[in-house]
Amino acid sequence: MIETRAPGKLFIVGEYAVVEAGEPAVLVSVDRLLHVRLTERDAPVACGASEHVLAAIRAVDELRAHRGLPERHFEIETESELEDERGRKFGLGSSAAVTVAVVEALDRLHGLGLDPVERFRLALLATIEVSPRASGGDLASSTFGGWILYRSPDRAELRAHRAAHGIASALVCDAWRRCEVRRLPAPRDLELLVGWTGSPASTRQLVDGVSPQQPAAPLDQPAFLAASRDCVEALAGALAVAEASLALLRAELKLARSSALNLVWLGFGLVFLGVGAWLATSAAIAAGLWQLTGNAFVGIGLVALANIIGIVVVLAMMRRCWNDLSLPRTRELISGLQSPPAEQPLEVRKEERT
Repeated sequence: MIETRAPGKLFIVGEYAVVEAGEPAVLVSVDRLLHVRLTERDAPVACGASEHVLAAIRAVDELRAHRGLPERHFEIETESELEDERGRKFGLGSSAAVTVAVVEALDRLHGLGLDPVERFRLALLATIEVSPRASGGDLASSTFGGWILYRSPDRAELRAHRAAHGIASALVCDAWRRCEVRRLPAPRDLELLVGWTGSPASTRQLVDGVSPQQPAAPLDQPAFLAASRDCVEALAGALAVAEASLALLRAELKLARSSALNLVWLGFGLVFLGVGAWLATSAAIAAGLWQLTGNAFVGIGLVALANIIGIVVVLAMMRRCWNDLSLPRTRELISGLQSPPAEQPLEVRKEERT
């Protein structure tokens, strides 16, 4: 048995503009998963799978045949955490997640040896046969996980290339030139909360509603795309600046500690150089006190007492300096910034309407 899984997704910004080739969006994967179990069989098995699963099977099978690999029979079972107990979808990209998980399972079954980028491309080629305007952002999120910036390729060009030249050629054709998947650093000290209205919606219908081909579309398309692009780039830039600031703070900490250690060793050198002068001065003071009091023990005792007090003061100051060498407050700050927030189950809340 082969078991695979893929996470659901959330669009943070750019979810409508991204359907236009080359336009960006920011997505994050969630900790709710869709599981696929594939069992190899000796004979064909009747399949009542969804259209997205069937499209994924056809795409992988076309690539298998192109590579001259033998046909294999199998049965697929799915289990989803992306819907409630009544089967209502939360809008976390269950269709994309099942497509990604099925492509990975079939890749392992046939031994195709696909890397994540190839699996994503194969999943998108399968998906646009079912939903031609699908951006593929949800597929990228389910494939790569984490926070990503995504730009979609020209799907019409991809479909045409596959129809004319086959899926193997479509995986590496020039139609992917506008596509981008870029890892973003996760924002820190922020909690992601997700609400659910309890009413599933059709992504296909929502996307078609803002399509420039729709005469009733209420949007100024160029202005909308420009505004969406600005929002996405501002968010991606802010996340990158925060990560760069943390890296700079780490570098400054390393430099400060190195400089402080150099100062300590310089101080030790000066102490050793001054030992001779200190001893000579102490002897002279002891001799002077002996002459004034006529008692050698008084002179030696007073100088020894003064030296002991001085040594205690110097050691206390050195201990404080040594503790400060670790820059505890700065290190505590960096540690807090580096540590990701504790993993918490994604709460999908239903909003009761009256």
